[in-house]
Amino acid sequence: MISQWQAFLWPLLVAPTQASQVAAVRLALLWQPFDPSFGPIMSGATVLFLLPAILILFFQRYLIASVATSGISG
Repeated sequence: MISQWQAFLWPLLVAPTQASQVAAVRLALLWQPFDPSFGPIMSGATVLFLLPAILILFFQRYLIASVATSGISG
């Protein structure tokens, strides 16, 4: 829990403008307590999930090969 808060807090503090904030911080800032707009939040969360998932699926063969050979000393 603490590490997730630090992963949010550090980019929030070091980004000087809204244009340079990371996507997760921008997504969290969409939440308004009295007027939650779930459409943009859910679509942003879907994009933030799909991009790394597609990269992992695309490079899965290399990821598995690196894990399989990590204990072999040459």
